[in-house]
Amino acid sequence: MVEVLYIGGFTRSGSTIVDRILGAHSGIVNCGEIRHFWDRSLTGSHLCGCGVRGSECSFWSAVAEKAFGGWEQAPREEALRLWSKVDRLAYVLGAMLRGGQGKGDEMLEAYKAWIEKLYKAIEVVSDGAIIVDSSKHRAYAYILSSIPSIRLRLVHLVRDPRGVARGQRKFLFAW
Repeated sequence: MVEVLYIGGFTRSGSTIVDRILGAHSGIVNCGEIRHFWDRSLTGSHLCGCGVRGSECSFWSAVAEKAFGGWEQAPREEALRLWSKVDRLAYVLGAMLRGGQGKGDEMLEAYKAWIEKLYKAIEVVSDGAIIVDSSKHRAYAYILSSIPSIRLRLVHLVRDPRGVARGQRKFLFAW
């Protein structure tokens, strides 16, 4: 079972800081916003937390090798197509209302299969560490929760509105 600690909330809530603090502990690997793996890492347009492009990072290269057989075999077009259609709140709500039936659910199941491969590869490369995902999006959290091989734990991160004016952050955690 892949253990995932998912940070949910709004953007600019301090999730990157929490993600990195948690990742500093042994047995935990912080992966940033894994939801954007498909549009950032696979396309090579985003820097990893280690400072190099995702496609040049040793960790993400090992993950790509384990999940897909390398960057060249990664399902760029297919995953991006599914990501752009399925990973949306309206789509997920529609799938829930349809009760998991209908034409669109084939896309959801295909997307979940790619996600499952990705998270299993992260788990293997990180030696079974708890994966911290700071993606924050509700639809993606729902999709993760519907994958049987993923044990999802949620942290709802709330930014104190007073901190917006003064630049201070206060965090509320729920486990």
